[in-house]
Amino acid sequence: AEFVGPHKVVSTLAELLDQFDEEIEYAFGPTPMYSLSKAALIAATHAYSNLDPMAEKVLINAVCPGDVLTDMLTEEQRDEALSPWEASLDVASLILDPPRGETEGDTPLTGKFFRNRELAQW
Repeated sequence: AEFVGPHKVVSTLAELLDQFDEEIEYAFGPTPMYSLSKAALIAATHAYSNLDPMAEKVLINAVCPGDVLTDMLTEEQRDEALSPWEASLDVASLILDPPRGETEGDTPLTGKFFRNRELAQW
């Protein structure tokens, strides 16, 4: 398999984003471009973390705090959504107490995706 560096991943994702017509709804829901951009961000996070020049000094992770009170939410979603302050706690927790691997002494995780302060699959 050919190694694809992070710059190629990001440029390929940018090309895909450029091909979307904002007037067309490609997926269920009102925000398909937002969903695609988040997937691109997570992929770029993983790709850049693999460069590893300063892996133990700079951690690169993506965070999804869940639904946050924004104009994108429906009225029903707003009832259960987090305030921006509450959502920022997920980011702060990764900064102040970076999660580590399974065993004692493991280095902090990088290139990962977190949701609700837990490691998530994407």
